[in-house]
Amino acid sequence: MRKPTAPRLLLADDNTVVLNASAAALMLHGFEVHTAIDGLSALTAIQHWHPDIALLDIEMPLMDGRTVA
Repeated sequence: MRKPTAPRLLLADDNTVVLNASAAALMLHGFEVHTAIDGLSALTAIQHWHPDIALLDIEMPLMDGRTVA
């Protein structure tokens, strides 16, 4: 029987305190979390890592969350 994989989540926020605390909480709940600190890094991560879902801050440097979405 194949072991189920953890949902892959991209979390993007330019506030590192919020980013790290949120990532830690999500990992405790079984998510595989990848983080990005700006919109351009988030877009690159989405293209290369193919997360199941992305949680994006609206106002980030280089590219805002709406543009990334």
